[in-house]
Amino acid sequence: ADSAAGVAGNVITIIGGRLIANGNSFGGDTDASQLIIGNGGLFRINTNQTVTHDVTLVGGTATIEGAGNATWNGVPVLLADTSLTLGLGGNNLTATGDLADTGPNVLSVTTAGNSVSLTGDLSFTGGLTVGAVNTWFSGGTYTYSGDTVITNNSRLLLNSASSLSPNSNIRFEGLNDGSGTVIYGTNAVPDITMAAGLGDGQLRWAGSGGF
Repeated sequence: ADSAAGVAGNVITIIGGRLIANGNSFGGDTDASQLIIGNGGLFRINTNQTVTHDVTLVGGTATIEGAGNATWNGVPVLLADTSLTLGLGGNNLTATGDLADTGPNVLSVTTAGNSVSLTGDLSFTGGLTVGAVNTWFSGGTYTYSGDTVITNNSRLLLNSASSLSPNSNIRFEGLNDGSGTVIYGTNAVPDITMAAGLGDGQLRWAGSGGF
């Protein structure tokens, strides 16, 4: 960990710095109260490692990323509205836990890096920004609301027929000419049919360009 990650008793708090973990190096207590990520905090799971630990998010922007190919088995517990970025750089992260609001505290999610695979249920209300080169919806139940924003040269890949949330409007935003941005169905989802529009479960294009 760098100097901005502090340890008080058995509680680790990351604010404006980063903590790098090698596997399940925290011992047996995986409760969210033991790992707190504050504004600007970054929790990195080391190369080809798996960490099983819930996290507490206390507001602002927090990041969980994997170096190389890494897996995070955990869920966030929010004490304030928080924007959570999953992934960073040229790395790959699998996030297996359910992502949801905590009471009135709203979760927003952004994917980044090379690849982020989301295998748990998504039910947060703050919206989803797809910024990773490849973001996989891989088998959870997707009922999240808020817009789904798919940015330039990012791909949303669907691995189950129920992948697209019926409660979210999907929009392409900030695309350049020749952008590789797509919603892509795998063999499990050979056909994707969506109406164009501003409503939930519909698709639209923001800015210049179009279908």
